[in-house]
Amino acid sequence: LFYDDARKAHRLLDITLTTRGQSAGEPVVMAGVPVHALENYLARLVRLGESVAIAEQVGEVGAAKGPVERKVVRIVTPGTVAAAALLAYAEHTQGQALAHVRTLEVARAGDLIDLPPATLRNLEPTQTLRGEGAPTLLSLLDTCRSGMGSRALRQWLTGPARDRSVAA
Repeated sequence: LFYDDARKAHRLLDITLTTRGQSAGEPVVMAGVPVHALENYLARLVRLGESVAIAEQVGEVGAAKGPVERKVVRIVTPGTVAAAALLAYAEHTQGQALAHVRTLEVARAGDLIDLPPATLRNLEPTQTLRGEGAPTLLSLLDTCRSGMGSRALRQWLTGPARDRSVAA
């Protein structure tokens, strides 16, 4: 870590702050943690609500003039940790790996149209005016093979997406 990032890590993690060389006449402020202790320090930063981008050296030392090329190889945020915990929980409760799960998406309330109760009652997407489950739009469309599919369809009908491309 360099400059302000190094100072912040020093303050949050109580790690050593040091300097090396100079840039524009000012000492280069640095801080770092041992690779074997990285996960512990990442966990501490995430608990403090911080996000971390980890960059690794990808270029050859001395192959080019100037700094060695680096690329971000990992990003750790409170959200990525929560997503990993959610997947671990789902795998534990299902008793199997969830290899088919490729991504997670955050559902935001503003992404959906909030249909008022009177509108839902009059459109009858899931319940008739008499309170019956059929004939409704859901009863006509629901050919889902699982309860989860039926619940997703019900959610789509009662809270449609604002973005037309999502609904298409």
